[in-house]
Amino acid sequence: MPMRHAHRLMLLVVGLCLSPTTGTAGETAYIANFSEDTVSVVDTATNTVTATVAVGAGPVGVTVLPDGSRVYVTNAFAGTVSVIDTATNTVTATVPVGATPLSAAPAPDGSRVYVTNHGPDMVSVIDTATNTVTSSIPVGADPHGIAVTPDGTRAYATNYGDSTVSAISTSTNTVIATVSVFSGSGAFAVTITPDGARVYVGNQGGNTVSVIATATNTVTATISVGSTPYGIAVTPDGTHVYVANFSDNTVSVIDTATDTVTATVAVGLSPAAFGQFIRPAAVNVGARLCELGTRFVQESDAYAALRPSRRAVIDRLAQRLCGILTEIVPDLPPAKKAAFVMFYKSGVTILVRQGWLTPEQGEILSGLADSL
Repeated sequence: MPMRHAHRLMLLVVGLCLSPTTGTAGETAYIANFSEDTVSVVDTATNTVTATVAVGAGPVGVTVLPDGSRVYVTNAFAGTVSVIDTATNTVTATVPVGATPLSAAPAPDGSRVYVTNHGPDMVSVIDTATNTVTSSIPVGADPHGIAVTPDGTRAYATNYGDSTVSAISTSTNTVIATVSVFSGSGAFAVTITPDGARVYVGNQGGNTVSVIATATNTVTATISVGSTPYGIAVTPDGTHVYVANFSDNTVSVIDTATDTVTATVAVGLSPAAFGQFIRPAAVNVGARLCELGTRFVQESDAYAALRPSRRAVIDRLAQRLCGILTEIVPDLPPAKKAAFVMFYKSGVTILVRQGWLTPEQGEILSGLADSL
């Protein structure tokens, strides 16, 4: 790795991601330990380390699939991504990607993970069903951060070397726009508002944050923040963006309604916070089961082979089940909820046997049902 990039990489000593699929008492934090080649698994209810997982050399970026089943860790010195099964806290796959992978972000449906590779200036697309790279997308110089829009149609990668942002179409795995955000170098961290309308990019070279409108892929505002903006994250309601300023030990708070800094908070020395450091909104597990189950069935060959009238019947049944999952099951007492989960998983097993679901899809749905 060129020495001119080493100082930036050494700042990325800790990656953190929360598993969002369960309630507060069941949340788990995954911490990448850069110098030890491990990931610490932290129970946030007790603030204790419950497991230490050996991964590749120089782990940096951490992301969790939306269903909480797996964690993907970028290993900067190994050029790989380690896949951790959250049920067992073991590495179940090691995926070769490009040189110096830094950041990773999943598609909202969990089907893919996007990884920035700092060395070859590309983004790797990992198919999470097979844990293989299915596409390598050329982007700008020295890509660092990456984020995916809530609807999953686009990914945005920041390119430190030429201060551009590559807008990637996830359907074609091609760059559809290159947005210049600063005249020098330093485009670093990135976050996207929950409505998918705006992308916020921290520019280390200019001590600014650029706002990109996703409808036009143009910069609509440039906001002055503290020195060396390093980490950036948006609140779940989309009203504020928080920026960690590494060199002046502050956090800038941006009001997204006006795109102005409304507060500057003094914090500890050299705040980094590279990644999604604001706790995401609680995930409605029932709604997630409904979304995934319906999509999996509707994409199956068995569904496609039915007459339209039969498919309409299946759709109505799925809609009724969605109502049960989202409105009734969350309020059931523990014993009845456990009985429903057992019933649901039995149904998933039958659908797998009959070809409506693949075994991998069945595992995803059964694992998610366990967290109801």
